[in-house]
Amino acid sequence: MDFHELELTGYRYWAGKKRFALAKDKNADWVMFAIESGRISFAIGPSSGVAGAGEAVICPPGVWLEREALTPVTFHFVSFRFMDRPKDWPDLEEEHLYGGLTASRHIRFDDRDRLFSALRMMREVEAVKPEQAGKWRNYLLNDLDALAGYQLMRRTFAAAERTADELVEEAKRLLRKSAEAPFEIRQIALKLGLTPVQFTRRFAKGTGQTPLDYVTALRIGKACRLLEETDETLDSIAEQCGYESGFYLSRLFLKQKGLRPSEYRKRYRV
Repeated sequence: MDFHELELTGYRYWAGKKRFALAKDKNADWVMFAIESGRISFAIGPSSGVAGAGEAVICPPGVWLEREALTPVTFHFVSFRFMDRPKDWPDLEEEHLYGGLTASRHIRFDDRDRLFSALRMMREVEAVKPEQAGKWRNYLLNDLDALAGYQLMRRTFAAAERTADELVEEAKRLLRKSAEAPFEIRQIALKLGLTPVQFTRRFAKGTGQTPLDYVTALRIGKACRLLEETDETLDSIAEQCGYESGFYLSRLFLKQKGLRPSEYRKRYRV
């Protein structure tokens, strides 16, 4: 996401407003309604909803903003534009990301204390000279833009991590289901919509082991239980664990456990 410095073009504070003079209007600049208390309903193009304390409604320039006070509402009206507006500025009625505040039409701030602190300072600087008040409000506006951008970035990464976790869990489920019979990693990767290389890398990143190592641990674990609890032959145990022969299982078992299956059975069978 590209961030562009914002320039404040207007500011007004309203306390306990019971209704809006205009049900809808459009502005030449971006507009933000940052709410301290109360609730409003809004519609901006295809976006609509209800916003309350600790939230903000953002409307692009040249787009109709419909609003209604559902309860007496205390809010900060801020208009702004981009100081370095790109020459290839897109159609304003399309959804484009140009910074934190303009990435969404309705923002719920996670750090409400910081939001309310910035809004309080925006109101309090009314006491200083107009040019000084403008500079401070401009600084606070860009601080809120950065806050909204950071929040969006954090949520995007969190969503990506959840998606990765979900993929790994689904991969584990598929591997457990396939572990007791011969299979190819390619088959599992295909079911997950990945190439074998992509699957192996993402699984290893999420678990610390390769898919083959994960399956081997499952199979050896089952072999251990069968050796401890049954009198079945090594060939029979190998077949139940997804291996073609007892000879191959014996070699792998020795490598993984440091002793042969027969020695393991004598030592751990109860």
